[in-house]
Formats: sequence, structure tokens, C-alpha cells
Amino acid sequence: MTTKDLLVQPVAVLDELATYTTGRPATGIDLVLDFNERLAPPDALDDAPGVDAWKVNRYPELGALEPLIAKRAGVSEDRVLATGGADDALERTVRTVCGPGRTAIMTTPSYGMIRRFIKIAGARLVEIPWWRGDLPLREILDEVDETTALVCVVSPNNPTGAVAARETVRQLVEALPQCLVLLDQAYVDCSDSEHDLAPVALEYPNAVVVRTLSKAW
Repeated sequence: MTTKDLLVQPVAVLDELATYTTGRPATGIDLVLDFNERLAPPDALDDAPGVDAWKVNRYPELGALEPLIAKRAGVSEDRVLATGGADDALERTVRTVCGPGRTAIMTTPSYGMIRRFIKIAGARLVEIPWWRGDLPLREILDEVDETTALVCVVSPNNPTGAVAARETVRQLVEALPQCLVLLDQAYVDCSDSEHDLAPVALEYPNAVVVRTLSKAW
């Protein structure tokens, strides 16, 4: 599959990129720097018996974490990506589809870093006021045009606490098959289970849910 086969078209530059890999020599070397493999001093773990010194200095592997998250969320492992915090996930998602000549829509007031990521990516930003009640679906859809690539919904909203209804989000995602709908649910663990939008989002290929361990966990 190429990017041309995708329903939501990523920015063109992604076609020029390949998966990140680290070059390795044909013969072995003693110290592989790309994994931060500086050995700990001999007495560094004297107060931590049973800890493997060889593992302490490694960047963490995600192979064990993502299956645990997938099991807890009740989804397949290939639908989970662990990142360096929710901001990392948000920025990756924004940069995937946002760039010059494209438009992103989000509500205001809302999480300020998303706004920054959109502007850094070079996309035009349209903001829709949302203080109380359900997500302003009609107002969002009225701003959509042929340049719209991303719609961001933070629910529960930071800082107002407003929440989007599942049915409203369903209507939003279905109305925008060519757009990516980003659902930032950093505070969902602080709300009722009915406010979890993942069950709706997982039904559609053009929706991404971002969660975090840093709030409730």
C-alpha cells in the first residue's frame, strides 16, 4: 500500500521518507552508541539488588508495553502506538496531514499545544468557540472546505471540561471521510465511561484517539 491508497491523504513529504533504521557494520563492535549503551559504573546499582545493569542504560523498548495497552483497551496490537507522551502523539498526527495549503479546525478555548503544532506545520487554523454543552457540530462542518485536512476535538475539553457526545462525534467522522479527526482524550479517565469516544472512533479509518498515562495513572 502507498499513501495514494489511503482515504486521508498525508502530506506529500511522507512519500519521500523511509522507516527509520540505524546502520550497522558487517563486523561486531564493542559499544553501540545508538542505543545509549554506556555501561553503568560497577557500584551504581549497589542499592538496587536484582536490577540488571545491562538494561538500565537502554532506551526502553515498546514491544512489551503496547500489547498490555491493547489488551486493556480491548483492541488489536496493531492499533496501538506508544509515544513519548501525548504531545508526541498529537504532533505526529498533526504533521502527518497538516502543511502549507491545508486547513485544520479545532475548538477554542482548548489545549494550546495542538494550536502550536498546527501553526508550526504551516497549515491554516480555523477555531470554533466551544464553552458549554455538546460539540458545535454544525459550526465545525460549516467551516470545512476542500483544503480541510484535520479536525481536532479535545474531550473532556481542556480547560473547560465540556464533553462531546458519542453520537455527535460519529456524525462528525462520517461527514468528513477525507479528513482526519483527532480526538484528544487525555482527561477521559477523569470522566464517566460514556464519554470515552474510542468505541466510536475505532469503527472508522479516519479517526485517531490520543490517550495519556500522565493524568489518572
